[in-house]
Amino acid sequence: MATIQQSIDVRVPIHTVYNRLTRFEDYPCFMDEVKNVQQLDDTHLHWTSIMANRSVEWDAEITEQETDRCIAWHNTSGPTNDGRVELQPVGPDAARVIFTLHNEPEQVPGSMAGNSEQALALQLKLDMARLKDFIEAQDMHAAVPSRASGHSAGQQEGLAESTQGERGSPRNAPVPMESYAAGSEGFSGEEQAAQPLASSMRNAAEQRNDSAGTSRPDMSGRTSAGSGKGDAKA
Repeated sequence: MATIQQSIDVRVPIHTVYNRLTRFEDYPCFMDEVKNVQQLDDTHLHWTSIMANRSVEWDAEITEQETDRCIAWHNTSGPTNDGRVELQPVGPDAARVIFTLHNEPEQVPGSMAGNSEQALALQLKLDMARLKDFIEAQDMHAAVPSRASGHSAGQQEGLAESTQGERGSPRNAPVPMESYAAGSEGFSGEEQAAQPLASSMRNAAEQRNDSAGTSRPDMSGRTSAGSGKGDAKA
């Protein structure tokens, strides 16, 4: 029986790595020859793999599982295989993953005498590299919504403060004179600062009426001052 061991450091907290490794249905994402893993219950798995263009299936039993430390198993059918994965912390945000396999290389379909053990070691090394990429990418994607939510919350808070400031302004607050353009309707440019536009328009209308009242032709074509009634009697 051959013993093959490979290790790799993953830049993710150890608990996150452990959680990913307990999701056996994700193993096909980083194990090249594994096509499907079905968890039958808490301790039993059914594996489907393609080896040398042949479909190979087997059942495995989990014999040891300790949170953030290790998972161990052995096959109950198919090729002889016992395995163990151990986790070691290498800092607050990183973990070392150590895979150890005990198997009979000659039982692996397509294996060739003399180089089957080396081929399995290389396969495991490549699978470990994919495992690292898979876990780190998953952790990065999980962090993005949190940062986006914080940014969105900041935007909403700023918008709320702006809205509150607008609501706090008096509705009939005087408008600065410089806010109006001279020559605008109802605005001559001579109004006092902070004089409302409606007042300016009303004053302008009164001035036009007074001007019209001082010289208004009567029905005979003569002009009269005031209302015109006194002139008619005269």
